[in-house]
Amino acid sequence: LSLWNESLEAFQKTWSAHGQLLKSQFQWVYNQILIVAVDELQAKTTGCSLDKKVSFLKAFQNSVQIELFDRSKIYVIQDHKIKDYSKNEFRKAYEVGLIDQESPVINTLVNHSDHLNSSLVLPIKNSWHFKLLK
Repeated sequence: LSLWNESLEAFQKTWSAHGQLLKSQFQWVYNQILIVAVDELQAKTTGCSLDKKVSFLKAFQNSVQIELFDRSKIYVIQDHKIKDYSKNEFRKAYEVGLIDQESPVINTLVNHSDHLNSSLVLPIKNSWHFKLLK
């Protein structure tokens, strides 16, 4: 993560929208999920600034051979680590009892920093993932 953090800090110092530096934060959750937040009261993100972020992250992920943009994965916290499942694996893990309705899952739909503490990690029964089990 130290290489990531150094690169993220360097990017953060130059990330701008229409010439205005974006006040941003990067946070790792369980050393596996990257959260990017921008203080839009200072400066709003734009399509171009978001494209810059995505380009940076894609270039970096390719250089270290990890996947940051696989939106098909479901992330369940097991033994204080994040286990990623495909939709089919998720259903099977539920069917055989590896996970249950109380298992904590990462809510990948959180889109505001005010909701990180209350909505990032939820029991499966309280998340959108529960619909996948029916």
